[in-house]
Amino acid sequence: MEPASLMAPDESRSAPPDRQADEPPRQPLVLIESTQRWAALDFAALWQYRELFYFLMWRDVKVRYKQTLFGVLWAILLRQAGARAG
Repeated sequence: MEPASLMAPDESRSAPPDRQADEPPRQPLVLIESTQRWAALDFAALWQYRELFYFLMWRDVKVRYKQTLFGVLWAILLRQAGARAG
């Protein structure tokens, strides 16, 4: 049995019989093209779904500030509980 390091140099790089060794492999070419402009806001769609947009934005604002308020209240309650215990 011959070790892999003693193999002839062209044995490891032999090309399949249907193409030459210096030819790139035949694979499908996928071309991705961008549009020429930035994706603009579709104001007609925003106006059509304005109520949904409003409720989603309002929900995000409420959650953010509610969590902030609970965080502040929690810190105050922990400080008072620590002051009473010690």
